[in-house]
Amino acid sequence: MNLETMRDLVRKDLHDTTAAACRWTDDALDRHISRAVVEYSAAAPRQMTASFTTTYGVMELDISSLGDRTSVIAVEYPAGENPREYRRFSV
Repeated sequence: MNLETMRDLVRKDLHDTTAAACRWTDDALDRHISRAVVEYSAAAPRQMTASFTTTYGVMELDISSLGDRTSVIAVEYPAGENPREYRRFSV
């Protein structure tokens, strides 16, 4: 969902949809939405997974392709085993 769509939904919730008599400016709503997104993201961060092909004997892996990465919390190898096996790692 983009910011404009989110702003429209917030306006509907606030009953502030009349263009001539808007109580909240777009800038004010955008600030509040941005703050809510930051607080929500801190409380419930989006967790993602990525798989990489490894080379036998190579102990380093290039993770620069993970553009939205903020931290790595676990490394599973081999992947998909039951029970899962996690390896020690450093970033």
